[in-house]
Amino acid sequence: MEKIKVSEIFYSVQGEIDIGKPVIFVRFSGCNLIKSNKACKWCDSLFAQTELKEMTVEEILKEVKKYKCKNVVISGGEPLTQIKGLKSLFWKLSDLNYNICMETNGTIYNDIIQYFNKISCSPKKQSINLTTLKQINTLSNVRFKFVFDNDKNKWWEKVIRDVKISQNKVWIMAEGRTKIEQEKKMEKVINYCKEKGYNFTPRLQVLIWGKRRKV
Repeated sequence: MEKIKVSEIFYSVQGEIDIGKPVIFVRFSGCNLIKSNKACKWCDSLFAQTELKEMTVEEILKEVKKYKCKNVVISGGEPLTQIKGLKSLFWKLSDLNYNICMETNGTIYNDIIQYFNKISCSPKKQSINLTTLKQINTLSNVRFKFVFDNDKNKWWEKVIRDVKISQNKVWIMAEGRTKIEQEKKMEKVINYCKEKGYNFTPRLQVLIWGKRRKV
């Protein structure tokens, strides 16, 4: 029986893009960027590499069903590194009429992603794969999130041009793992979004709970 390496499962509200939406988070363990020494310096889920439990799809479903919510976010790590388990879990959740979103770093493509209700793709400047991003951009269910780390190197603008991502698919988020770091940059990022016509997203979970887990 196929098992999935899972770091945590918890019920909260979405803190990025779909702000405030009640969701059940299923965080997969394992990230291909960490394995290739291209991890993000602002990563807030490094714990997912070491804190994990191997679970069957049925065990995951049992946990998900504990909550009175039909929205599931499959996060990571990078869920597409466990493609067999991901496919199995997706179809089981779909059969149960869950609305399913997946968060991905945009370095791996698999046809399964076209069936998700939503895809949140967050490309990282140290691991841009234009071929994969162009494939993902053909999907109507995708949103792209870029992390605004500084205003001297807006590397994502070239990615947006090269991939031909429309404005309405772009969300910009201020870098910051603490409330103070977020607050220092948010006004600048909002003004940038107004100038470019992009969508702004905060990191609600950081602003409210800081480094607390499962919130």
